[in-house]
Amino acid sequence: MYHSVIFVVTAVAIASATGTLLRCSEQSFSGLGGALPSSSSSSKYSICSNGILQEVACPSRHSFDASSGTCITSHESTQAAFGKPSRQFEELCTNPNEVQILPNPTNCSQYIICFGLVPIEQSCGNGLLFNPELEVCDIPTNVVCGYSCPNVDDPYNPVWLPDARLEDCSRHYLCFQGNPIRFFCSNNLYFDVVSNTCTYPQYSDCSVPGVYCNANGTEVVQNPRSCT
Repeated sequence: MYHSVIFVVTAVAIASATGTLLRCSEQSFSGLGGALPSSSSSSKYSICSNGILQEVACPSRHSFDASSGTCITSHESTQAAFGKPSRQFEELCTNPNEVQILPNPTNCSQYIICFGLVPIEQSCGNGLLFNPELEVCDIPTNVVCGYSCPNVDDPYNPVWLPDARLEDCSRHYLCFQGNPIRFFCSNNLYFDVVSNTCTYPQYSDCSVPGVYCNANGTEVVQNPRSCT
């Protein structure tokens, strides 16, 4: 007599904090393997079906492994596979009704999955870097990476990083033990990557794409990439 085990896969659509279904890009999910971690449970994973985010439960006593993109037995999993919210990246997630996949502004080997307004930090692994243009983990030669914290600190040469997303010229980061610590310039000053100080906008090399100032007068110009 033969015994067979049938796994029933049930997908559940996920709603945003506003109560609407979370929209997603099937192409973006496909570029990262098709299945992404769940923001709620290590025993579930996320897929994009017909433009809507859905969660699928792993078989009993299985957990989702982000590195392989599959469900594995619990004893094979060395750590919880679901993504814990990364509070330091909350400002990147601006659309409560969509799943967005964004580069980590301070680590080129990582990317941020915004489940609505909830950011989940993920790593590419295998020496790959996140390619924001293709939204895939790519070989380093295909990725332009200028912002990443070193693993070891030099107490005589602290590393300061600008805002890699070019959305806020006052935002910058201090690297400490391989991790970025966020700072903001006050009084409408800009961070200058050359001097590593906050200075007047005209003395900083930071600029937001799409924003051009009139040299003959003072005016308020809308930032096209940030409503703040």
